[in-house]
Amino acid sequence: MTSKVDVTTYFSDSEEENEDELKEVVDDNKIVIVVKKTKKGKEGTYLTGITAKEDKAVKVVLNDLKQEFVKKNSTGCAVKENKPDTKNFLSFIPKGGFYLFLQGEHDKKLQEFLEQKGYSDIIVRS
Repeated sequence: MTSKVDVTTYFSDSEEENEDELKEVVDDNKIVIVVKKTKKGKEGTYLTGITAKEDKAVKVVLNDLKQEFVKKNSTGCAVKENKPDTKNFLSFIPKGGFYLFLQGEHDKKLQEFLEQKGYSDIIVRS
């Protein structure tokens, strides 16, 4: 039996990451991988900046990447939307934009995986 787990993340106000700088990078249409700590002290990896490909929407492209990455790395992973009507904990992700959330610190593995898939202009922040 397969069960779904809803992962809600919250961040402390003491993060040293400059989210305004991250927002500018995302606005430049670059792929950004960010590792942030949740309030519970666990790491989470976020991937944003993936664009639609050929006839596939961004959500479909992210879902394809998610399935292949999870198969190779056995980690919890979800495609999420930064909904315009909810409180924005992730100011570096555009409202209404889709992103990939991975449980744990997977920045290096994710970067290597994306490079193997032909992506470039990847910025990693942790």
